[in-house]
Amino acid sequence: MMLCSPDELAEPTGERLVRDYFGMYRFEWPDDDSVEFHLPYGEWIRLLRANDFEVEDLIEIKAPEGATTRADYISLDWARRWPSEEIWKARKRSPRSLSDRMPDRGRPRRRLSPTARRARRAPRRRPRRW
Repeated sequence: MMLCSPDELAEPTGERLVRDYFGMYRFEWPDDDSVEFHLPYGEWIRLLRANDFEVEDLIEIKAPEGATTRADYISLDWARRWPSEEIWKARKRSPRSLSDRMPDRGRPRRRLSPTARRARRAPRRRPRRW
């Protein structure tokens, strides 16, 4: 939505791109003193991963039939064609899942049978020669 939003809040979001996708970050609105931060999806994913989050889902919201809105910056027709909001589901990785990034610690251990464990602990004997 930010790519199609004009600089003035009084104007509704249009159907044409008016902003660059690459380099998006901080948006200040001249009509009021609010500030918003918007990143491209790839940067969001890298930012979340760099902070040990795992993206589980990205849900792009579509306005359902019969919906109403109080927002003046976007029309219902627009919101039925393109997502005007999204929900990012991310989970903080557990210490166990972080080990997959560490080459020496991430290998799964092989489970040994009780017989194999005893054999491993027992001293090795030389074979008898007759």
